[in-house]
Amino acid sequence: MKIMNYKWIFSIACYLLIYGCITPMEYFENGDYKMAYNKSMNKLIENKDVEENKLVLCKALDKLVQANENKANLYLQHDDLRKKEKAISQYDANISLLNKSKVYTDGKYDQMLKESIAQKMAIKESLYRAYFERGESNLETYHQNKTKVNAQQAYYAFVNAKKFSLKSEQLDSLITVSKHHGTVRIGYTISHPSGAVGLSRDVDKIFEGLENNSGRFQSWTSHNTSVPAHFDCRIHFDFGWLDIDEDSDSDEEEYEEEIEEDDKEIEVHATVFNTVNEREISLDMTMEVDGNQNCSLSKERFSKSIKEVATKTYFKGDKRALPAFYSSKNETLGEEDEAVINL
Repeated sequence: MKIMNYKWIFSIACYLLIYGCITPMEYFENGDYKMAYNKSMNKLIENKDVEENKLVLCKALDKLVQANENKANLYLQHDDLRKKEKAISQYDANISLLNKSKVYTDGKYDQMLKESIAQKMAIKESLYRAYFERGESNLETYHQNKTKVNAQQAYYAFVNAKKFSLKSEQLDSLITVSKHHGTVRIGYTISHPSGAVGLSRDVDKIFEGLENNSGRFQSWTSHNTSVPAHFDCRIHFDFGWLDIDEDSDSDEEEYEEEIEEDDKEIEVHATVFNTVNEREISLDMTMEVDGNQNCSLSKERFSKSIKEVATKTYFKGDKRALPAFYSSKNETLGEEDEAVINL
């Protein structure tokens, strides 16, 4: 075991000796420009071999900046705006490199830094215009044919345009308008084999967001049996099963009261018990959509738990000891009574 440990320590020592002795210039000559940049920067921070390491730093910086610009230009050749967005990160990398080494480059790269910032801003402005024009075009198409998918595409285009512009007021308005036009308004009816239609009051709480994973909008609205004209779809829910689990949590509080009876003061006692029942109602639903072509949903399944809380309050003892909240003076009670306050 000791021999193995010595071998391991010897291997690490050799590794550190070999790689610790590689100079920044050797890293550069081997084509590892990132390591040459970092190593020369560290040497300059330590004030070692200043002139040589400044030279290596600049040579490595030239290579790294050029490589990032080449990648940016490749991204900008794509028609896909998402690909063009990646060019911004390449100029961000150059700006970071140039700023980090600025103190050691004697102003040599000041102009390059300004140009990198200007190029980044130009790309952002170009992307803003492209997304904005795409949004305007899609919104205009919606107004012509009333196809909601065009309004939805306009919404996403305006959202992307906002990432590259400070002119948020106009964009906020267009985002709101296109989202309104792109929303599929859905009414629904509910049935259950057991006739448990009383749960319909909770179903409208299940669907809270307008955007789902497919990039479409739905707005869920409760109604009775008829579907108003402004609904795009009617959805019918069948509850496949209901599973009700109930957990209870109890506490108790005791009350003492002195009352006058037959010219005597007597003590009466009562204990109040409060039990909170939390019912977890699990719903498994099959959804079928009948509507126009904008309703792309068909036979999807949802599961949701609805928590309902009921409180049961009862007491034991002489009710004359209870506060007015629990008791009425007009009631005549025996030694032990029970009352349901809220269930």
